[in-house]
Amino acid sequence: MKRFIPFIFVNDTADANEKTTIETESVIIVTVGAKNYAEAGRLAKEFVDDGATAIELCSAFGPKGVAIVVDAISDRVPVGVIRFDKHQGVGQESGDRKFL
Repeated sequence: MKRFIPFIFVNDTADANEKTTIETESVIIVTVGAKNYAEAGRLAKEFVDDGATAIELCSAFGPKGVAIVVDAISDRVPVGVIRFDKHQGVGQESGDRKFL
């Protein structure tokens, strides 16, 4: 079975309509940006409804942002996170400060 793993990053200038897809024999990875945590949760839910086998989040997601995504998908698939406590893309802060 081919795995379907979306990668969601968060940036207030992101356009959720712009997606990039990489496909190999064993995995499909879709990269998409969300303007905020609420939009990331909505995107994650859509991906899971469409058969995603896991969700990967960028390092700008703080613990609260991860929880919002996990709640949005009702914990139906694993959620992985690349982790920086202070992210260079959000002024050396956690995304929790910027996106909540």
